[in-house]
Amino acid sequence: MIKSQGNQAGRKLNYIASKYGMLSILILIIIVAGIINPAFLTGQNIINIFKQISATGLLAIGMTFVIISGGVDLSVGSMMSICGVISVVLIPQVGVPGAMVLALLSGLVLGVFNGIFVSATGGTMGSSFIITFGMSTVLGSAALCITNGAIAYASKYKSYMVIGQGYWGVIPITVAIFLIFIVTAQIILKKTSFGRLVYCIGVNEEATRLSGIRTRLIRISVYAISGLMAAAGGICLCSRVRSASPTQGTGYELDAIAVVLLGGSRMGGGAGSIWKTLMGVVIMGVLTNALNVVGVTAYPQKIVRGAIILAAVLMDLRSAKAENEMLATKV
Repeated sequence: MIKSQGNQAGRKLNYIASKYGMLSILILIIIVAGIINPAFLTGQNIINIFKQISATGLLAIGMTFVIISGGVDLSVGSMMSICGVISVVLIPQVGVPGAMVLALLSGLVLGVFNGIFVSATGGTMGSSFIITFGMSTVLGSAALCITNGAIAYASKYKSYMVIGQGYWGVIPITVAIFLIFIVTAQIILKKTSFGRLVYCIGVNEEATRLSGIRTRLIRISVYAISGLMAAAGGICLCSRVRSASPTQGTGYELDAIAVVLLGGSRMGGGAGSIWKTLMGVVIMGVLTNALNVVGVTAYPQKIVRGAIILAAVLMDLRSAKAENEMLATKV
């Protein structure tokens, strides 16, 4: 009896440790970086961190929907690039608002195409990997063709620059946009029937389909959201750096996937949340900024970031095991 109670207590502690491990890592990073260099804890530096993570965070919102549904989207980096280019090069023809709207619509439409192709090929993780990888190549090349490989500068368009450089009170506009999308996405995932169906097709798409649900439409919608978020991220990034490069989004897709997994979403689908993704984005942003502040050079930074991601995957596996054990004891 005593042994059984001890095992149950151990499982509960293991569950708590795995559940709140990411928060513990974030707090530890902040404390250590603040001790090494007090400048890390200044208000201006905290604002800079959130400005830096906004573009990746927008991509991660869309990626969360895709990964929960059991897929992956490798095209968001190139989609960010081409939508950013569109938002700048079309300004002379249609003005700043028109160019932004067209860029957002482009991301939405491209996401729909991704969803159609992935659904037509089975909707599996493998098919989504191949389809979106191919789309990434096409869009990256298209962005290069539009600009002939050159950089499109946006600094002369003052109203465009407001997105990346302006403030609403004390909050940068890019950060405000990111937070608005975070809250909206969380409500959609947790409070709507559409959100529940995203989880369902991630757990078992065939069973969901046999229940009379139009799973193909749900999957297309998920990739459309991912495309829209990529376009929004592209606009925010181009406005912040004052230019649009046809290769600007290269690598962002991997960062987006990493922070979603870091936040606890599972690659097989069916588990995850926007709040956890936000935690993953903040951890990666704080870690990168902390390494810069304490003077760590670029190459060791990659080693540390890779180690953190590996730790996150292990903690995710441990969390899943702990949850299963807790459920087993309740049954």
